[in-house]
Amino acid sequence: MGKLEQQIVEQQIVDKAKSSGDTFITVNPRFSSQQCQNCGQIAKENRESQAIFNCVKCRHENHADINAGQVVLVQELSVLASTLYLGHAGQKPVLAQVHLKCSENF
Repeated sequence: MGKLEQQIVEQQIVDKAKSSGDTFITVNPRFSSQQCQNCGQIAKENRESQAIFNCVKCRHENHADINAGQVVLVQELSVLASTLYLGHAGQKPVLAQVHLKCSENF
């Protein structure tokens, strides 16, 4: 999908959320694949491989995709909490669906 197509789809999602009274939350996923969901440390070295996340600071281990999904989810919840705190509690939140496969490290 090209950049223009992605912008069109994103705008359609935002418009749909607004028309139904929901809130659409976006977060910047930058560095989510390198950030530890346990301690927050960001380092290239945290990615042992494409699939394995191993934090060099706190030694947290997990599947890399699960760790990144958890990092993004926490960012979304933080934005939502800020929105609710700022007095927009009348709107229903729409969070990106994050499907996490349960594992021993989850």
